[in-house]
Amino acid sequence: MQNLKGKTAIITGGTKGIGYGIAESMLNEEMNVLITGRTESTLNESVDALNKIGKGKAMGQVADVRSFDSQQATVDVCVKEFGAVDVFIANA
Repeated sequence: MQNLKGKTAIITGGTKGIGYGIAESMLNEEMNVLITGRTESTLNESVDALNKIGKGKAMGQVADVRSFDSQQATVDVCVKEFGAVDVFIANA
């Protein structure tokens, strides 16, 4: 991959499966990731596990991909925390 260190990604449906694997890969590239999910407890467990990788920072946002307002709020939170969104992966 190109040098992605310090870049930021949003991954919808990042709590398990392919989305979680993408988040792991991006953290290994020293990126920051914001994953979304619909269930707060599952989201928190996934974020905790991802942050143990220790190369980038992971955070989570409860969101519903069917809602424009929910997706806008996710982007707003990401920009506030990390300064930008460099990659958006619509996995959910």
